[in-house]
Amino acid sequence: MCFCLRSRKDKCEFKPQRPGRKVPKYVPPPLPTNKKWFGTPIEEMRRMPTCGARLPHLRPSANHTVTVRVDLLREGEVPKPFPTHYKDLWDNKHVKMPCSEQNLYPVEDESVSRLYFVVLFPQEAILRYNVAYAKKWDFTALTDFCDKVNQVDVK
Repeated sequence: MCFCLRSRKDKCEFKPQRPGRKVPKYVPPPLPTNKKWFGTPIEEMRRMPTCGARLPHLRPSANHTVTVRVDLLREGEVPKPFPTHYKDLWDNKHVKMPCSEQNLYPVEDESVSRLYFVVLFPQEAILRYNVAYAKKWDFTALTDFCDKVNQVDVK
């Protein structure tokens, strides 16, 4: 039986409960030979020292996208984007970026158009919110009042 004694600065150390007692090394079970293996054989895996060799520079290609400047990576800093200036593409394979100059949708100022609608067509505006009373209410007095107010404003 082992106990993990750990302090903040020290790494985890395993110490046997009884001195002189050997802890058996873990040996993975053998893989069955009758089953097909769906993975990279261990012999083909990159290992030191060959995996420590310098890798070629990252370059974008048809099957590889580079999104940051790897040569400018610094710990604690925000990565610089690559490419520095993006191409605006608007099609079925690209999203519409909020920073794009082409990201302009025709938007009416809803508050102004709503106010304009209420002023010019008060009956329709009232009935829009009170549909149940459309056949019960009479708007003759409201229409006369609005006409009088408009005549006073014109003078």
